[in-house]
Amino acid sequence: MINANNTFVMQLNIETQKTKELEFKPLQEAVKKHFFDRNTKRQTNRQDLSIDIHFAEEQTMLELNKQYRDKDYLTDVLSFSYLDNLYDHETLAGEIFISLKKAQSQAKDKGNSLEAELIYLISHGYLHITGYLHDTDEQEAEMNLEEDWILSNSGNYKINR
Repeated sequence: MINANNTFVMQLNIETQKTKELEFKPLQEAVKKHFFDRNTKRQTNRQDLSIDIHFAEEQTMLELNKQYRDKDYLTDVLSFSYLDNLYDHETLAGEIFISLKKAQSQAKDKGNSLEAELIYLISHGYLHITGYLHDTDEQEAEMNLEEDWILSNSGNYKINR
């Protein structure tokens, strides 16, 4: 997607619930900076990104996890990257689904604020969409480092994992 200045742009579209008044602007700026300046795993040379973030009900998360990962349990975050058959003129796009109920429970169990937990989950999903994995200890350490960078640049958040 190209703006009026013919430069590429990044969109992070967060579908918030009216009951949760959280500030996501610093997160959007941190993700933008990470995407343009720091992301070394990006699977495309595209300089634009659009991610839709949804807070999903428990049943939806269970169904998505079963359908796309063949896992039969409630997960906190699912991310879907739309990189397949990406053409040069297309925007790198993806979707993140977050279980607010699971995020609230995890935040309480780990001693994190809900806002920090949500920023962590969004950054985790974003990193997956752009190419980061955590299948090995080395990959997990690298992904944790990038998540911590985004958390720090989103308002100096720290989380307990």
